[in-house]
Formats: sequence, C-alpha cells, structure tokens
Amino acid sequence: ALPPLAGAPWRLALSPLAAILLVRVILPGFPQGRAEWEPLAMLLLAATFFPAALTRRWPIMAVSGGLAALWSGEPQAVLAGGVLVASGWLGDQAQLLVAEQGISLDSRWVGIPLLVPALAALPALESVLRAEVLLPTLGAAAAALGLLLGVRRRASG
Repeated sequence: ALPPLAGAPWRLALSPLAAILLVRVILPGFPQGRAEWEPLAMLLLAATFFPAALTRRWPIMAVSGGLAALWSGEPQAVLAGGVLVASGWLGDQAQLLVAEQGISLDSRWVGIPLLVPALAALPALESVLRAEVLLPTLGAAAAALGLLLGVRRRASG
C-alpha cells in the first residue's frame, strides 16, 4: 500500500506477510535498526495514511496504521497492529469480491465489520504516539477530516 506500489495488481494482498515479517524477523533480529529506521518508516507510512484518510480508502488506512503500530516496537501494539492489518486486508479482498461478483450488502449491515478495527485503533494510536508524536497526531486529524467529509457527502447526497 505504499505510494509506489499502491497501483500494483496485488494491492494489499502482501500486507499480512509484511506484518508477519516485521513482527517475527525484523524487530527481534534488528532492535537497533528499528530505532534508526523508525523516522523514515513512520514518514512513509504517514505518506500512505494521509491520502488514504482524506479520500476515505479505509483498507489502506487500516493497513498503514497497523504497520505503523507494529513498527513502534511496543509489545501491546502487536495485537492491535495485527488486527488493523488483517482488517484492512480483509476489507480490500471484500472490495475485490464485491466488484468482481456484483455482490451487494444492505446499507444497515455494512458498518458492523468496521467495529473490530475501530476497537483496535485506540491501542494502536497509543503505541504509535509513544514512538512519534507529530505524525500520528496529524494522521488522527486527517482520519477525522476524512470521516467528516464522508458524513457530509452522505448528508448532501
């Protein structure tokens, strides 16, 4: 979901693999490297998160937020980050299924799958705020603005 690969045919299909590699290989194997690469990684993930939040592409937003939570290195962020990555991946796969098969859901039931990543968002935000302060704060503001734009669009349309 990072900007150069956002238009790739696999879209978010490799995001669970990236999360597993990050948690099981990179962070335990290179603890000093995490601290050195953290500013660049958080900047790249924020560069992915901001446009996704403003254009209301929730799966990309969940995956980039989950990867940022995992990259923070906080032990309590592993579950929340993993839930966000998995829900973003599942949301992306569901969008592909809906587009290919023409399946439609009743609008009353669409928000129910979003409860799980919504519950994981707060612990993920707390762990990312421990690592960085400015980028997660701007990301939360961008997510709120994207949500308000979506509500305003629904109210007017």
